[in-house]
Amino acid sequence: MSQETNKKYIILEDEKLEDGFGWLYRIQAVKDFGDVKAGDKGGWVESERNLSQDGNCWIYDESVVYGGSRVCENAKILNYSEICDYAHICGNAIIERKSSIGGEVFIKDAKVTEVEISDCTQIIGDFEIKSARDFYTFKIWWPYDEYVTYIPKHNKFSYCCQSYTKEELAKNDDFGQESGIILEILNKIVDLCDYYKKVYP
Repeated sequence: MSQETNKKYIILEDEKLEDGFGWLYRIQAVKDFGDVKAGDKGGWVESERNLSQDGNCWIYDESVVYGGSRVCENAKILNYSEICDYAHICGNAIIERKSSIGGEVFIKDAKVTEVEISDCTQIIGDFEIKSARDFYTFKIWWPYDEYVTYIPKHNKFSYCCQSYTKEELAKNDDFGQESGIILEILNKIVDLCDYYKKVYP
């Protein structure tokens, strides 16, 4: 079987949309998978690198994925959402209701509803993100310049494409002998987020 016949979708080069930087093209399924049927038209991509040919991932309605961004595994992009820059959406993630994801964002398994997420945010886990108050991204300046995202409702941290409790993250091999200092920093992050919730309910 040829590589072409293994594809689950094709790019319709005669249906294109200008995004201000170049052209986006409509996708169309060529076989059944997940809740998509052969012949269904999906959203818009810049090229095949934006949507994997494997798994049940799909871009629905008028949603767009472009730049160096990637949608793979069983992720779904729908309801006029936008994925750009170098965002990576995977697992069973659902991005919906005009959400905008950009920067070097990594989202796995979470459901994002009508939220703008950017920079180096990572959200890994079966979480529902409904507003910017559902996550906080911090840069740990010492001993390394590392980004950590805290999900207050679940008391979990996302770092290097994994989900951790603060104790688990502090013991991560990346931090070596500095685990005590890292735990102190993470405790301060939790306290700061609790303070935000009380002052700005």
